[in-house]
Amino acid sequence: MNQPNLFIVGAPKCGTSSLYYYLNQHADISMSFPKEPHFLAQDLGWQKGWGMEDREQYLNLFQSNARYRGEASTWYLYSDLARTSIKELFPDSKIIICIRHPANFIASLWWHLFSRDKETSRNLETALRLEPQIKSGKLSPQPAPFKRARMYKENARHSAFIAKYVETFGVANVKIILLEDLNKSTQSVLNEVFQFLGLRTQMIEDLEHQNAANSRAIVALYKIVSVPPLKALLSSKSLIPAKRYLTHLVYKCIPNKPQRPKVGGILWEKITQDMAGEIQSIENLLVRDLSHWKAPYSVEKELL
Repeated sequence: MNQPNLFIVGAPKCGTSSLYYYLNQHADISMSFPKEPHFLAQDLGWQKGWGMEDREQYLNLFQSNARYRGEASTWYLYSDLARTSIKELFPDSKIIICIRHPANFIASLWWHLFSRDKETSRNLETALRLEPQIKSGKLSPQPAPFKRARMYKENARHSAFIAKYVETFGVANVKIILLEDLNKSTQSVLNEVFQFLGLRTQMIEDLEHQNAANSRAIVALYKIVSVPPLKALLSSKSLIPAKRYLTHLVYKCIPNKPQRPKVGGILWEKITQDMAGEIQSIENLLVRDLSHWKAPYSVEKELL
């Protein structure tokens, strides 16, 4: 039985849906459907039924003969059990981690949960104010499926979690991608990924950005394709265009599609100042100047 050997482990709301979609178009890569089985992260303590629990069902996701068989469970980044299980069960795996500016990550994660009725705070300021109580257990994380989902600033400190993966798998087996690079130079970043995987370069035909403002559409689409016969049919790589068409069709039928509100200069700069040490750690990890992350606020900064 074939096994997975490629994991996009996070972070959520950092371009993993787009990367998953792009990689699945390469002839030598087959990504799982669904994208995020979360089978290996039982230590996160989510509500029963949120993550896949059956081992055979999980391994059946990877029965392609492609050189790389992957999945993209974005909360694996924060799971010690997932990290150690991947190393123990699938030791030759390659790891990809997508990250972005901490303030934008926090805002996007909050909006993702709020727009799906998994967060009760109606604005980001309130969500951040309540985070310490959720972390300590004084406040229930519900309706979120697990506590860490609403630990926004804690989740934004990516460097410590990245360091664990680098230590476990070695620097040669971990690829870090900035969302801003993926958005601005998509094919170039994909070429870097293909080189990281030891694959030939392939021009990816459909580079449309995925899952940016259509979270409700994705939820609706997944409910439709969860019907077993249709799910099995759409798992075929040859039917990727059909999946994309269904997403568009569902999205067009949904009225009042709200956009994530802007963070705004005051809050964006406050979060950035609070995360100054984290940004420095990311600079050290990447050996890259990220001074533009620390520059004064402008509306364009919210795209990082």
